[in-house]
Amino acid sequence: MAQICLTCGAPQATLASILQEADALGATVASSSPRLTSLLTSNTAPLESEILFIRRIVSDGQAQVNALDAQIGVLEALVPQLQAALAQLVRRRDEAAMNVRRHQSVISPIRLMPPELICEIFTLTVESRTGFFYPPWQLGQISQSWRHLALSYPSLWSYITITTTYVSSYLPYTVSPSKFTRLLLQIETQLLRSANAPLDIDWSNANSDMEPRLLELLFPHCSRWRSLRLRGPGSLMFQPFSLHWLRPLDGRLSKLEKLHVMDFYIVYMPDIFPTVPNLRSVLLSDSLSHSAFRDHSPYISIPWRQVTQYRGTYTPDQQLRILTAAKNVAVCSLAFRSFDAYDLSTHPVAVLPRLRRLYIGKEADLSAISRRPSWKTSLRRILRPRPSHYSISGSRVPRVPRAH
Repeated sequence: MAQICLTCGAPQATLASILQEADALGATVASSSPRLTSLLTSNTAPLESEILFIRRIVSDGQAQVNALDAQIGVLEALVPQLQAALAQLVRRRDEAAMNVRRHQSVISPIRLMPPELICEIFTLTVESRTGFFYPPWQLGQISQSWRHLALSYPSLWSYITITTTYVSSYLPYTVSPSKFTRLLLQIETQLLRSANAPLDIDWSNANSDMEPRLLELLFPHCSRWRSLRLRGPGSLMFQPFSLHWLRPLDGRLSKLEKLHVMDFYIVYMPDIFPTVPNLRSVLLSDSLSHSAFRDHSPYISIPWRQVTQYRGTYTPDQQLRILTAAKNVAVCSLAFRSFDAYDLSTHPVAVLPRLRRLYIGKEADLSAISRRPSWKTSLRRILRPRPSHYSISGSRVPRVPRAH
């Protein structure tokens, strides 16, 4: 049974027969004799007896051209029909491929993943490599089921970033009223969706004067705060700041485990942390970078005896007093001020039975150690027992893990 075109009804053999005839026409070209080749490649006049033969070749060739023109015309007439048929086939192919993908998605392995695992993966997207928190607003825009998972997982909404000001190179200026209103709405939404989950608070560009509406929104939930990161205006870090507005938190941070304060020249910090019962990690690095120390850390009263992770920059005397008080510290990263002015050999032994990792960084400290090799020996004498991992390095200082 002969196949026909689904679009125009013409026999599908038409195209093949046309090409066959064209090949046959091309085969009728006369073969050239040596005499004819000589005439074609020179200006020699043909003999009288050759003219009739050459005219016959011209006549046959013109007939072949006319026949090929006719065949071309037939094919050109078929082009619109072929294009329409091709477009229809492409459309049907795309529809079939879409149908395949839709059915493949039904048996996709991701549909078999437990909701708890998907939520844990969601949580990994909240904190960036630089340590910033990004609320998961976009996760609810992927699919209906993922939106339901995101909304029903309180821990996903527990990372709250407060950006209260933008800071220029010279003067700070507050955000516009519309942006601040949007910030309040976003924080309120996160507080509602986080239910009773512990909160990680990242207070960016905190300064001496805070908007009361922001404090009224956040402070009632301070008993849920798990970690608190206070970041000052980096370009104005040597401008004195008073964080007096933190005083209402005194005695209310029962779940706080981690404190991170950086980019501040603090002239006043209320004594709200000595009474925090679960504080374990204290990072006073003065820098968001986990691979660099700055010149000083803020002076904050800390219950050092319960701290297990510490990082900061102080004079050698202050650092050793901290270590002496921090009996339970396990991971410690130190940098020093006024390194050369201190005689380490006069300090008594600091008993740190749980100390496992000690890092000393900052290029200036390395330079001082190279000038006074006895300092390294004295530090090893002071710290008892000796930590299992001891590193004096001006390169990257390992990041202290986030408290959970």
